[in-house]
Amino acid sequence: MQITRVFDAPRPLVFSYWAQPDKLRLWSGRKDATSVEVEGDFRVGGGFRHKMTIRGAGRHTFSGTYEEIVEPEKIVYSANLGSATIRVIIQFYEQGEQTKVVLTQEGFRTRISSRSWREARTNRSKSSISFWLFAPVPEIESSILRRFGHAPVHASIHRSASTSAHAQGGPMNYPRLAIAAVIGTVVYFAWGYLIEGWLIRDHFLPSQAVYRDISAMQKYMPLGLLSSLLAIFVMAVIFAMVSAAPGTVSGVTLGAFFGLLFGIFAACIHPISNFVTMNIDMRLGLETTASCLVQWTLVGVTIALLYNPSSGDRVQAR
Repeated sequence: MQITRVFDAPRPLVFSYWAQPDKLRLWSGRKDATSVEVEGDFRVGGGFRHKMTIRGAGRHTFSGTYEEIVEPEKIVYSANLGSATIRVIIQFYEQGEQTKVVLTQEGFRTRISSRSWREARTNRSKSSISFWLFAPVPEIESSILRRFGHAPVHASIHRSASTSAHAQGGPMNYPRLAIAAVIGTVVYFAWGYLIEGWLIRDHFLPSQAVYRDISAMQKYMPLGLLSSLLAIFVMAVIFAMVSAAPGTVSGVTLGAFFGLLFGIFAACIHPISNFVTMNIDMRLGLETTASCLVQWTLVGVTIALLYNPSSGDRVQAR
């Protein structure tokens, strides 16, 4: 089972709520737990013990060992739950000012019914720290998704690493997508003016016969603006879907890679295609191709910096 959540908090802070027993105790108990005790030696090979008293179900204890710690990026531990032994991998990814946490649990099978999933999405109460269950109690499987729904966060629960949170029904933040698209369009045209309208402007002169004159370009510029805005909005939507998938890299890195891919696509169908079909020289073709790659990479980074998950699905970590 794999769970993805995004928190409005820097990665070191989110990591500390897994690493420090005093902080771990604040959130890791079940919603109906009356007391929680956490003891731990946070180092590779160190052990931990987690005890909690659950109303109507008595006292439950599990213990485990830390297998891998990469601060503040990754924690791997194994835990003995009595009826099962599990291995849990927690990965922390920076997404601008937010942190995406991906928890992968191996060795403990849980059947997730559609009714439980609906309940998890609607049963949202308040707590002091809005994180998810440290490790499930096997005796009470039906409560697992209730605990996952304990706070309003951007989350996906799934079996396959290729399943997107949005494919599972997680909302997109369309206002943020629109803002990212508008600013991305500004960056797109600013770069185009800097390179083609200034630095290499004279390089177009030998090929000016194959282009519209300035007055004709200005006439059709609104159409160019709208089409670019629409294209970049679509790019932002795809980025939001990709970034929601578990195991993805941090936001800016993903944005740069994502933008570069779009740049390669755009370069192949625009400047390279123009060079093949229009009477322009080799130098101009190479310059516009290189400019296109950088231009779309910058747009991808811009989208990554500006896009956030839905504000209704955020958690304020304090």
